[in-house]
Amino acid sequence: STTDLLGQVLKTQAVTEQLSHQVDHDLLTGLPNRRSVDDHLETVFQRSKHNSKPFAIFFMDLDGFKQVNDQYGHEIGDALLIEVSHMFQKVLRQTDFLARQGGDEFVLVVGSYMHRMELVQLAQRLIQLFTRPVIVRTMALNIGVSIGIAEYPRHGKQVKQLLHAADKAMYVSKKNGKNSYSFDGE
Repeated sequence: STTDLLGQVLKTQAVTEQLSHQVDHDLLTGLPNRRSVDDHLETVFQRSKHNSKPFAIFFMDLDGFKQVNDQYGHEIGDALLIEVSHMFQKVLRQTDFLARQGGDEFVLVVGSYMHRMELVQLAQRLIQLFTRPVIVRTMALNIGVSIGIAEYPRHGKQVKQLLHAADKAMYVSKKNGKNSYSFDGE
């Protein structure tokens, strides 16, 4: 009957949507994944090129995450990643795009801002989240975040260049004592 057929079609549609969501999203945190980042960056990049407005990429790597995993196991590590992704989302604006790159690495695309100070304040808010231990299943875990920031067009005219610049800057933050942010080459 037609209703049965319609039911099947809707069920198939739901499964397809779920699968496409899984392709573009990290299964653990529900955040967009690396593949989504590439698509989103391409869109933001084209828009910025067209209207000559800047955008920025934050590369964020958790400090002390490996120790948590080693000490308490992957289940606690996973719970921590979920908690951290919620914490990040609380300080972001509607227009910011947060994704999990893999492991304990996150990428944040800031699609619209006027002044660099906004990026600095955002980085400070993200770091501020870790001034107190993160509570996961009654455990107080001390972690931090190292952030690398690259701005278009200042630090690169292509998406790949910008990702590389943000990654490089993040390693500078790690070297400089962690729980800090750096702009590429500064």
